[in-house]
Amino acid sequence: MAAHGGHPATSLGLDMRKLGMWTFIGSESIFFGTLIANFFRWRGSSEGGLGPENLDINLTGAGAFVLLMSSLTMVLALAAIRSGRMKQYRLWIGATAGLGLIFIGIQTLEFTTFALEGLGMGSSLFGGAFFALTGFHGLHVVIGVIWFAFLLIFRVGKDIEPGEHVSSDNHSFVSVEICGLYWHFVDLVWVFIFTLIYLLPAV
Repeated sequence: MAAHGGHPATSLGLDMRKLGMWTFIGSESIFFGTLIANFFRWRGSSEGGLGPENLDINLTGAGAFVLLMSSLTMVLALAAIRSGRMKQYRLWIGATAGLGLIFIGIQTLEFTTFALEGLGMGSSLFGGAFFALTGFHGLHVVIGVIWFAFLLIFRVGKDIEPGEHVSSDNHSFVSVEICGLYWHFVDLVWVFIFTLIYLLPAV
């Protein structure tokens, strides 16, 4: 197994950390697929509890927009570190974390509103499937925000000189790239969740 940027690599030259992330994404896709199938099974069972009519598409639509914008800032952060623009890199990583926090705040507001109205996880089969799916996704967003904080606190990229164009196997670049893979996956999953939960019932 060859070395790749100071880290083990596969025979095809793929960094083992990237392979590990792709494997993780594959396993998480199975989990999300199971939760989505469960929601699809119970989406019509909302008698006496939380149902599609209780959802605020405007609030959650704003959250979806925020999360999609965070994918853009993640791309900008990766481009900045690739070209050695470290101040811009830290700015865009911070912006991505901030947008993630806004999404978490919107989801917390939504969950709190339902709880105050007595529309909790056990109020209906729809509610149970809804909270399981969106809550599991929310947990992934929280993990992503913590990851961004880690990149900033431990100054990942401090070994890169300003203006230095780094190679694709640079340790710091790969660390940020892997974080970006995770974040884009989280964002893409939300597109499917938002469409299934908030758009399809209104059709």
